Amino acid sequence: MIAGLGIDLCDPARVARLSPAARARIFTPAELSHASGRAETLAGIFAAKESLVKALPGIGLMTVLRETEIRYDASGAPRVAVSETLAKRLGAVRLFVSITHDAGLAAAVVVAEATTVVETPAAETTPGENG
Repeated sequence: MIAGLGIDLCDPARVARLSPAARARIFTPAELSHASGRAETLAGIFAAKESLVKALPGIGLMTVLRETEIRYDASGAPRVAVSETLAKRLGAVRLFVSITHDAGLAAAVVVAEATTVVETPAAETTPGENG
């Protein structure tokens, strides 16, 4: 079941203007290493983190910046890694991310999937009753 959806767009020029100190606050060392200074890649990572905030109501940007990392599998596909602390807070949720770069912009989408379905109690009245 889809528990949340987030989308964001980021201009690489905005990321290119960040100071080294600001980059260090926003991105993990592994993210900075993966990007190798490419503003387009960092913009995609930032868009993914903003998308996480939107897909996970109640989880703020500062938590996402501190407790998540965008990693890449062997094929280059992005993945979301979360800290143990955030994983406990989120519970049974799987996160999917897609990042794209085109026309001078970077965009990302995050889907949060609840892996445990909670049954809701049946209504006390039968359909058509004026309870």
